[in-house]
Amino acid sequence: MKNNRESYLNSKRDAWVEINLNAIEHNVCAFKRYLKHDSKLLAVVKADAYGAGACMIANTLLASGVSMLGVASIDEGMQLREAKIDAPILILGACPTWAFEFAAKNNIMISIFTKEHLEALKMVYIKSQIRPKVHVKIDTGMNRIGVSSDNSIEFLNEVIKADYLDLVLKMKKKLKNK
Repeated sequence: MKNNRESYLNSKRDAWVEINLNAIEHNVCAFKRYLKHDSKLLAVVKADAYGAGACMIANTLLASGVSMLGVASIDEGMQLREAKIDAPILILGACPTWAFEFAAKNNIMISIFTKEHLEALKMVYIKSQIRPKVHVKIDTGMNRIGVSSDNSIEFLNEVIKADYLDLVLKMKKKLKNK
């Protein structure tokens, strides 16, 4: 990637960015020291890794010990797959139901939060015999996307009963008294 001073001097822009891949690797290793040994780490590379180059950053993150990548859309997930990145990928945002089969066939996990998602995913399974990998997205107060916290237990139970799905993420949060 040519984000250096020479590129800057030859450009017509008055700003540039330099990405230090060694610093990214160091930061991942430093962060992992605070995690339990068997913890998995998801790194977000949406929006082309915020303009830094998703494929390059993703490869550095994975080589540094990141287990999974987060993207905003099916297009971003496919960009990583086309670059031969085979790590688990999770679409953090809303994925349109028309893309569910495509995601399942390319081993890209989707975030689900509606009964319509469950119905569409059942059709994907019937058609392809692939159990889509899913994460349940719960709206914890930002009012963006996700099943409401009031309905989350009921929805999660429906997902657990859906034998045509592969529920991937199991989250737990422990509060420490200080």
